[in-house]
Amino acid sequence: MTSELRVTTLSNATGNGPVTMTQQSAARLFVNFNGTGTPAIRDTLNVSTLTDNGAGDYRLNYTTNFANVNYALSHGQKNGTTGRTFVTAGGAGQTDPTTSNSEMMLYNEGSTAYIDPAFVYAIGHGDLA
Repeated sequence: MTSELRVTTLSNATGNGPVTMTQQSAARLFVNFNGTGTPAIRDTLNVSTLTDNGAGDYRLNYTTNFANVNYALSHGQKNGTTGRTFVTAGGAGQTDPTTSNSEMMLYNEGSTAYIDPAFVYAIGHGDLA
C-alpha cells in the first residue's frame, strides 16, 4: 500500500499564512518560446508542440487536454522593435480554442503586419481532462 501526502495550505518563509491553494489556482500550462525563424520552445508545461502557421501565427498543442473550452489563456511577448505589439487568440483567420490546442497571432499596433517576436509567452488555467 502506498501512502499519499496532500498539501492544502502553505505558509511563506516568514510564517505568514496560511495560503490556500486550489486546483484552479495552479497554472495548467505555460510556454516560453522564440518566435523568430523556426520557432523553438525554451521551456514548457503541458505544451507538447508548437505549430508555426506563418508570420506571427502560432498554435499551441497541449500534452493533456483541457476538460472543456472554458479555460483561460493569457499571452505576452517582447518585441525587439519599437512600438507596441498586440496578441489575440481566436481572432480573424484563427480557429477558436479547443480542448487540445489554441492559436495566437501577434501584430504591430495600427497595422496588419504580423511579427515573430524573440520572446513569446502563454499561460493557461482551467480543469484538465
